[in-house]
Amino acid sequence: MSLYEQFHSDINKKFMFDILKDELLKSTSTDISIDSSNYDYFLTFFPKVFSENNSDEIETLNKILLDQSIIHFTEKLNQSAVVNDYEKLLQERNNIYNQEKDDHTSDNIEMDDIIPPKSLTKNEKKVLPYTEINEISNQKELTIPNQHTLEEVKLKPFSLSSSKRSNINSSRYYYRINIKNHSIHAKNIKKISKLILPIEDNFIFDIPVISLSIPELNYKVHMQQEKTIQSKIKPCGVYTPIIDNNITDINTDIDKITIDIRDITETKFPSNDILKINIIEIKENTIEFTCSNIQKINFKVNDNIKVINIQNQNKLESILNDPFKIKKINKNIITCKINDDHEKGTFNDIDMKIINMSNQNIIYSN
Repeated sequence: MSLYEQFHSDINKKFMFDILKDELLKSTSTDISIDSSNYDYFLTFFPKVFSENNSDEIETLNKILLDQSIIHFTEKLNQSAVVNDYEKLLQERNNIYNQEKDDHTSDNIEMDDIIPPKSLTKNEKKVLPYTEINEISNQKELTIPNQHTLEEVKLKPFSLSSSKRSNINSSRYYYRINIKNHSIHAKNIKKISKLILPIEDNFIFDIPVISLSIPELNYKVHMQQEKTIQSKIKPCGVYTPIIDNNITDINTDIDKITIDIRDITETKFPSNDILKINIIEIKENTIEFTCSNIQKINFKVNDNIKVINIQNQNKLESILNDPFKIKKINKNIITCKINDDHEKGTFNDIDMKIINMSNQNIIYSN
């Protein structure tokens, strides 16, 4: 399928309109899908975006499409709001005028005492009772904020890593972090600016767009892969929001937040990736971890692993503090190389866990 056919396909049109609808609903509290004419209006942008932008990637065209659409629709919605407010002001003015007229009639004012409008002087015309209302309506139109021109408030940036998650039964795509332990207040989280995560061979990376949500902050955004960083082990994708929305609905009493990363079909990653260690055996130049069920999708040769929640084991504490590189995986046993200066032995009275450090992601905020 050509780029033109992909970009103009019904699937892509509906997908992009749904994103636009969700983003406008957050920023303007208006559901544009209620009015079917909005979808027709949205479709008019496709030919222009495709013809005026020389790009070979549908992701780039979709981003340009969304950027332009959000501007046009925001202006359109703002103009509708101005018209509605102005009509209300006009009605209020008419009500005031009719009330004044009724008051004059009830007081039996003689018609000769009323100066006809045509005889008003230039100065008198400036103080008609309608003038102030007209000025208010003009000011209303002039002071409507434009979210694309407001200067962003500078906030202190911070980052969170999935390696610092607080729940053991979790995965690198679905985990919780205690922000209080990281000296982060929920009220200071205004937006997610960037996400860096290793690109793996699973369904989340089928296309370079992912979904990120934080339920506690009522936040959800689609993120697009901007570039790739090549590490020693695997490439990492740098993702940024397709539409940059601020987080406004915040419960300031929140201590923990949930990070939920999915593909665009909203499919949750099916497995946990923290392993329970049942036996540790130190041999000559190697250390072996006998674990619970090891899934190849979560652990691979050459990945770096780290033991977490290390117990008070005097013979093991010094050796387990550093990460290990996986040299071999045989069924449920992970073998790593170590220096030959440790006491050899087998330890089975333990309850520790292993996390794959090579798979963890980092989220940047503000």
